[in-house]
Amino acid sequence: MPGVRLTHYFFDGEAAAIISDAGAGFTALPGDAAGLADAVSKMARLSPKQRDKMGQTGRDYFLRHFERESLFSKLEVVMSDEMNERAP
Repeated sequence: MPGVRLTHYFFDGEAAAIISDAGAGFTALPGDAAGLADAVSKMARLSPKQRDKMGQTGRDYFLRHFERESLFSKLEVVMSDEMNERAP
């Protein structure tokens, strides 16, 4: 299994947006039983190959956006830009 597929139902807002943007699972709003049932049903209808692809897509998204080296690189760019703006 290349990654973990998510049927994420306890999060909305930013967490749901990340899952959606990553193509890493399905979401439902907290307290939305029908939405949760729909998300679980969608996941169940996927083939194992589709679920594996979804898991890999989520892992790739994580590595691009949240992996330590990626975050340090982004922070370095932000700090460098900030220092250049403040330079006389």
